[in-house]
Parts: sequence; structure tokens; C-alpha cells
Amino acid sequence: MYGISIWARLRRRCWRMKVVAGLDVGPDGISWVVLSGSQTRVTAVLCAESLKPPATCVGHGHISDPIEFGRWLRHLARDRDLGVDALVAGVNDVLITHHQITLPALLTPEDVMFQLTAEVNATRTHDADVQIDFAVAPSSEPADVLVYQVYAVPRAHVAHAWEVARGAQFNLQCLMSRAAAASQAEKTAHWVQPSRQLQEAPLQYPIAFGLAIAAWMTPAFNFLPHRDWAAKKARQAWWIRVLVCFVSGLGFVYVCLGMVSVAMDHRSAQTTTSDMAALIRAHDAAKQEHVQLALAQQRALGHRQWLLQRQHLQESTLAWSRRLSDASQGVWVAQVRQQGLHWTVQGEALSSDHAQQFAARLSALTIWAQPPQLPVLKLQRVGSGRGSSVWTFLMEADLKEGSR
Repeated sequence: MYGISIWARLRRRCWRMKVVAGLDVGPDGISWVVLSGSQTRVTAVLCAESLKPPATCVGHGHISDPIEFGRWLRHLARDRDLGVDALVAGVNDVLITHHQITLPALLTPEDVMFQLTAEVNATRTHDADVQIDFAVAPSSEPADVLVYQVYAVPRAHVAHAWEVARGAQFNLQCLMSRAAAASQAEKTAHWVQPSRQLQEAPLQYPIAFGLAIAAWMTPAFNFLPHRDWAAKKARQAWWIRVLVCFVSGLGFVYVCLGMVSVAMDHRSAQTTTSDMAALIRAHDAAKQEHVQLALAQQRALGHRQWLLQRQHLQESTLAWSRRLSDASQGVWVAQVRQQGLHWTVQGEALSSDHAQQFAARLSALTIWAQPPQLPVLKLQRVGSGRGSSVWTFLMEADLKEGSR
């Protein structure tokens, strides 16, 4: 009966309806489209209209107070009993920049994100703090390099969307381009379930409809940390599998010991010496299996400790990578290499002061077992003749080992 109850709950969860709002803030006004459906298909349009928020939170064609606007949006959804649980927002395409960057093919995903961010920041003269998303582009380059299509948006606009979702108490699921949303609305005409409402909504509010429909599809570019979310979900699935294996093993051992105990009680009055020896052997086999299960549990705990240490190392690496990107004014990073806890950075600086200030800012982090040092710092002439000179440097540092 317990297994049937669990199966029923899983089926209800799989068939649970979801309600998603697509919010479009454009130069002509603010509109939203609210869609509902199963986990795999849109079935109805709950709302499609232009919004008239209070003047205190909207001004000059944009949202001036995102928290207050989000609260107003939450009350609007509650008054109309829409039950919105997710939000997809759009970004003005004027704010999005496109870059094409070539990197070595053997870089880890973390190194790819770090290097792409650094390359994009180096090309920007203002709003250098950006949020990026990327995809591998087809190219005729050699097999040892990859060409990435990179789209970047100022991080302040991403934070703006998070504040709207926080005020509305909606789950911000995607942040994408308004042009991509309009294109997606056109392509999904035959994908959604036929209904008069679903046919009229794309014509009245195509961008808002395209944003809402993105909750059931995978957009080409999403400026939210969707890769981190996917990695977290994979780690949770791994722990669930470990727990299921552990509980199954315990149940198997319990059943084996119970069967041996019942057999011994049933035949205790007429058991011969040979029969008793056979029962003892069975009992010893069950004990050995129990020992093997305990060893398997110890290995699982060891895997957990290893995963926590790697997670600590990853957090330290990300903190150091973000600081490395923030502190790169006057410094060009040519190569970053990590071997375990040891980091090596090679690059060029406009002056020795830039390189030393660069190392000092990185040393301010509390993640170092051995703070960044500059064992190599030398002046090198660029070009031939009387060309300009730059300072080349080699920086080395060791991260702290996780203590959790």
C-alpha cells in the first residue's frame, strides 16, 4: 500500500499543471500573457492584456521601481486567481551585444565561462560587468579549437528582472531576448494545442506570448545561470540514487536475517549437527553480506566527502575567477591554468604597479593557503626597433583545501 501511495504522488506531480507568465516591457508599453498547461504542452491562455501599473513604479518607458512593480503584479495575479508560479521576462535587444570568440576545445565548462566573460569584458568600454550565455557555433576551424557565439547583457538588467520576480513572488525561469521571443511565437503556431485563444494571443501580444511559451521549450540563449541549475539538479539526482541503493541494501539484509532467524526457530527441535552447521554457514554469509553493505556505506560517505571538497574548491575557484575578471583593468590575462589547488596565471601589464596591484587585490580574498605571488615580473619590448614595452608576469597561488 505504501508503494502504491508513492506511485500515486509521483503521477500527480508529473501531471501537475504549471502556470507561466510572459512579461514584455517594451517602448510601446507593458504587456503580459499567462499560459497554463501540463509539463509538456500548453493548453490554455488564462490572460493576455496590456498592463497599466501605477505611475510610481513606471517611468520613461521602463520600470523604475522593480520591487513595487512586482508587488503590484502579485496582487493583480491574486485578484484574478491566476495562480502564476513562474515568470519569463524579456530583455531589450539594444542592450544585448553579440561576440564570436575562439577558444581551445579541451577547456572545462568553468574555464570556458571564465574566459568568455573575460574576453567580453575586455571589449567593453562601459558596463563591463555583464551576464553572458553562449553556444558552440559551426565552423571550419581545426578540431582542437571551438568557436563560441556569445551574447552579453549588463548584469544590472539581470538584477532588475530578479527584483521584479522577488517582489511578485514568482519563480524567474528565463531571461531572453525580445526578438527571440517574437521569433519563437511564430514558430510555435503548430506546436501548441489548437484553440481560439491560443491562435489570437500571438497576434495581439506576440512578444509576451513568445516569452511565456519559452517555459515549455528551450530558448537558444538564457541570461540566467541555467547551467548551474542543471548541475545542481544532477547532484541531487545522484544523492537520490545513493539513498535508494542504501535503503534497498538495508532492506535486503533485514529480509535475509529474518529468513535465517525463522528457519532456525522452525527447525531448532529436530536439527541435526549437519543442519545446524548449514544454518551457521547461512548466518555467516548474511553477516558477511552485512559487512559488505557497511563497506559500501563507507564508500558512499567517502564519495560525499569528496563531492563536498570539490564543491568547496569550485566555490573558491569561482570567487577567485570573479575577482580575476573584476581586477583586470590595466592587465591582460593570457593563460590561466589550474592543477588541483595550485593556480598559475600568465599575462601582461601596462606597468609593474598594475601587476602588483592586480596581485594585491587577489590576495585580499580569504580562499588562499598560499596567496598570489609574482615570481616572474619583467619588462619586455613589443615589436622591433623602438616599439613600446609591456611587463610580462607569472603569478602562482594555492587555494585552501576544503575542511568540510
